[in-house]
Amino acid sequence: MTKKKRLILAATGMAGFVALLALFCAWGYPPKPALSHVEPLEKEYRLGELIPVVFYLKLPWADDPEAVTCRAAAAAPGLQPAGVERHFSGIGWGSFTWQFTWNYQAFEPGRRRLPAITCTAADGTVMTVTIPEVAIKALLAENESPKLATAPALEAEPSHTGLWLGLGLGLLILAGLAGGIFWKLRPKPEPAPSPEELAETALARLEVALPLAAAAFYQELSDVIRRYLEQAWALPASERATAEFLRELERNNQALDPELRELLSTFLHESDLAKFARAEPSSKQMRAALAAAGGFVRRSAELLEQEPVADSVS
Repeated sequence: MTKKKRLILAATGMAGFVALLALFCAWGYPPKPALSHVEPLEKEYRLGELIPVVFYLKLPWADDPEAVTCRAAAAAPGLQPAGVERHFSGIGWGSFTWQFTWNYQAFEPGRRRLPAITCTAADGTVMTVTIPEVAIKALLAENESPKLATAPALEAEPSHTGLWLGLGLGLLILAGLAGGIFWKLRPKPEPAPSPEELAETALARLEVALPLAAAAFYQELSDVIRRYLEQAWALPASERATAEFLRELERNNQALDPELRELLSTFLHESDLAKFARAEPSSKQMRAALAAAGGFVRRSAELLEQEPVADSVS
């Protein structure tokens, strides 16, 4: 992995850690519930017209707005409560802002002071909303008789499942982006070694293992070359005795050139003498055979890059 990728990976991990730490702090140490602000009222209202007292409370993320209890003092003569509404308004650091609307109706003209509203949060925090006087005109709202509403019990708002689903979806997207970056920067698997590389590695191990008994040395050397011929040239070298394999190779004019076939023939016959005739070549001769095998692999690999692989010997 390059230095640039390591830096990007480290920065991504640090950003993710900071984001999780911030989320933990905001969730684990939320701000106290508080009254945010109160919307001003109109100066005048008509008989029967709803008088909406709108105020905003900031509640911790984990608090349920349904757990907030709001009560008003006794209404002044000529006023009647007409229900309470709650709506989600916004999100802040560690808190949600909720809009509360406390409705009144007036059925007598004159100036009326609306009673203060006291809201108690789940943790016992008390928030008080004070409301100025309003004037009630002796005119019917929209030319209708005032229909005085009966103050209902606190109305339950619809579930805020969509909000939580949105937050969860956002976290999933962030996790997906982080996973994509990690996947992009992951260490790539090394390509499989070529037959030439496998053969050269095996020959290098055999050279390190010297000195060996001649029969064991030539057996391993012959196996390395036969495996290479099968993998690189699709020739069934391991399935044939040396004489049979060389005769079939001679008939297949597309496999190897004459010089390489001659080199291979000499090498395989020398290996058979050491394995079966109990010939005792010197250490120098074994190293020469090892060098010849390496040369055969390299030259045949170069030829393989220039020409297509021949059909397998049947």
